[in-house]
Amino acid sequence: MKLFWKNPVTVEPTEGYELYIDDDHDYNEKIRVTGSANSYVLSGLVPGGEYVIRIARRTKYGEGPKTEPISIRLPTFGKPSL
Repeated sequence: MKLFWKNPVTVEPTEGYELYIDDDHDYNEKIRVTGSANSYVLSGLVPGGEYVIRIARRTKYGEGPKTEPISIRLPTFGKPSL
C-alpha cells in the first residue's frame, strides 16, 4: 500500500516524517522517512487487516504534532477455491 501526504509550506525546512502504524492488536511500527518525500510504500501488512496511521513532520527542532488518526482496511484477495 502506498501512502501520500502533502508537504506543508513553512519557513523551516522539513528533514523528514515519522509514520506511525498500529493495528490495535500486536502490530505497532514507527517508520522514519528522510528528506522531503511525500509518499511511502508500506509492506508486510495483512490483507483484510485494519490499521490506524498517523504522520508527524520532523525539522531540526524535532518531531511536530501527529496528524489525526487515519483508519484504513486493506482489501482481501478472494476466497480460496475448494
